[in-house]
Amino acid sequence: MLLTDYVSESVGSTAPYDEKVAQAPYGDKHDEALNEADRFVAMLKGRFINLPDGLSIRRAWNPYDTFGYYDVQVRYDSMDDSHNRAFIFIESNMPSRWSDLEVYDVSQEKQVNANVQRGCFPDPSPATLFVTSIQSFTIKVYTDKHMLDSDAQWTWEVVDSNDRICDIGCNIDHEGDCWIAAINAVNSLLNAQQEDNRSTKLS
Repeated sequence: MLLTDYVSESVGSTAPYDEKVAQAPYGDKHDEALNEADRFVAMLKGRFINLPDGLSIRRAWNPYDTFGYYDVQVRYDSMDDSHNRAFIFIESNMPSRWSDLEVYDVSQEKQVNANVQRGCFPDPSPATLFVTSIQSFTIKVYTDKHMLDSDAQWTWEVVDSNDRICDIGCNIDHEGDCWIAAINAVNSLLNAQQEDNRSTKLS
């Protein structure tokens, strides 16, 4: 019988460490902090791919006196060497900004899109375009306005090696949310590919 000892350890507050966060006690900022924590969890799940089975990244509520606060935690089996290594790797590669959108393959303990190609079309050209690749897919994130405009709406596309659109999302208020959605879409496509490959081998 294998021994397990699951523990949960904090890897940060409700946002990347150089970003402003909703502070505790929250008061009327409780919902804002909750949404911010969920957004951060989604970002980290897109940032760290191929996690060991059983290891999870999640939001946690921590009671404190008459109040409490949210943080983001990694739950892992401290008796499993692969879990311990993954936790240390995650903790060592946490993002500093919402715009820090590198992707890391935890199973290989390395960055998988280190060469992010980003190009900005200056005004008066009404577009801002960011491009990066994850394995066989390319993510395109863009807006029809200057990226600093408060009312800029962002769009993301995921295209395959034949430049065919596999998934798309539109009318997103924040660039960071746009990247998170696109990266999650790529992860879903990669998981579907793996399932197809398994099915092909079994048939």
